[in-house]
Amino acid sequence: MDIEKKIRKLLALSESPNEFEAQAALLKARQLMAEYKLTEAELHEGNKKIKTIKTSISCTKQTNFWIFTLSTIIGENYCCQAVHERAKHSKTYFIGFIGLEEDVSICVNIFTYAVDCVLTQIQNLKQTYCNLSLGAQKKITNGYGAGFCEGVREAFSKQDQE
Repeated sequence: MDIEKKIRKLLALSESPNEFEAQAALLKARQLMAEYKLTEAELHEGNKKIKTIKTSISCTKQTNFWIFTLSTIIGENYCCQAVHERAKHSKTYFIGFIGLEEDVSICVNIFTYAVDCVLTQIQNLKQTYCNLSLGAQKKITNGYGAGFCEGVREAFSKQDQE
């Protein structure tokens, strides 16, 4: 099997509903892309359109601020640029990505999946610490989100070094 075809299959598998299977496939795809010096654009010949996709994910600088960081990390590692768009007279920012059409689609899927994972865990933490004040709960949940972002950054960094 040619390496580009294998990487495409791994990227498709990275959309699996099984969190661990998806992560393993994604990391293996990135490893092979680095090893063979391939970009996602090269894996999708002929598709060179620049596209912006806005997600339905939003945040503020006080609520779920870690989403800004996560969008930037994922965008940088998937050949895209994170876009933070704020409506006029609003504190809410909506997250989007700009890049080559196929890169943006993959980036949005990975970002959405990562945010869903974090938000699910945050709900669990809120239930676990429901006896604490809202301020204490906010510190715990924001700390978890920030820690998740740092873990993702370290995993990409480690993979890049390898």
